[in-house]
Amino acid sequence: MHVKLKLNCFISFRLLHFKMEQLDELFDFFLDPKPEVRQLASDHLKSFTGVETLKQEAFKEYFTQRATRVVTQCVKLIHLDWHNFPIAAHNAISALTNLVVDATIAAQVPQHPEFLPLLVTIVSLPDSVLADPVSMLLSNLTKHEGPAVALLKTDTALEDLADVFVKGVDKMYNKQANYDFLASVFANLSMFPIARVYFLVPSSRDGLLPITRLMVFSEHKNIIRRGGVISAIKNCCFESKYHAELLKDGGSADLLPYILLPLCGPEAFDDDDMEGMPEDLQLLPEDKRRESDPKLRQMIVETLLILTNTRPGREAMRARKVYPVLRELHKVENSQPVLDAIDDVVQMLMRDEMSEPKEEASAKKPKTDDDMIIEEII
Repeated sequence: MHVKLKLNCFISFRLLHFKMEQLDELFDFFLDPKPEVRQLASDHLKSFTGVETLKQEAFKEYFTQRATRVVTQCVKLIHLDWHNFPIAAHNAISALTNLVVDATIAAQVPQHPEFLPLLVTIVSLPDSVLADPVSMLLSNLTKHEGPAVALLKTDTALEDLADVFVKGVDKMYNKQANYDFLASVFANLSMFPIARVYFLVPSSRDGLLPITRLMVFSEHKNIIRRGGVISAIKNCCFESKYHAELLKDGGSADLLPYILLPLCGPEAFDDDDMEGMPEDLQLLPEDKRRESDPKLRQMIVETLLILTNTRPGREAMRARKVYPVLRELHKVENSQPVLDAIDDVVQMLMRDEMSEPKEEASAKKPKTDDDMIIEEII
């Protein structure tokens, strides 16, 4: 049977009674010499990896049982086509993005040590049409420990991704990409101490703390970008020995304004409240709006709670008038989890410091935040 005709039969297979052995044949075309054949084959694979299809037990079982071949063929096709024939590569990237939601399939990716460096390269090129699709793939991959650790071990990967994340905001670096999903990658990677320390120590490239490059997006208009940044900041705050420097007025990070501004509305503070308060929080405009997503507000308040687990953290937050911000937020907040978190922070700030508290923030493992969902390509 002619190659294209045989491949086009998969269209009817999707509509009729599909047999798994026929899907096996599909992968035989992934390395066909003709790029249009590879494109057609990868397009058919993508169509079988939508959320509704993967909910079917037969398809789920098929992909997990054949995880090695599925990942190997997709990796080979992406290597072959990402530069000269990106349409086929895009299909394979989209299919992998959906498939690696499954831990068994995601675990196969580190078995191809050249693949993650290639993904970082694709994201980093200023003319790459695949930068955003690869960012989404990395976002889903780094939900799993194996691929996340492998990416962290990839030379300069974090630095390169952070660079393009900053330069590429609002398509300023690449007209075909905004790199917002890299924020989710940073949120995932910051679950690991090695990544948290990377964000909290001066960079060899510019001498700045890498976290300062992220926190400026805590009020960005795109919820994926600001949500990932807020989650990464929260995770980094579990490194308690850095609390004093993070909260120092005029310090190398000066984190407080960036996590308090999303909690602020247009309310005016009196002179006593503003004494010591970060200048960015004083005299806010009448159109100032708080973070609209209650889960992100909760995450920010929980970040403040983590910072109260050390005495330097509590003292800095008292001196810089965190309480008045929380007081005003409490007046208008309608989410009970946020209200509960506010109460917890206030209790910590009002505590008697005569007895030294038990320092335990650094011993806790960051939790995966509910809003940092795994993405799926339809």
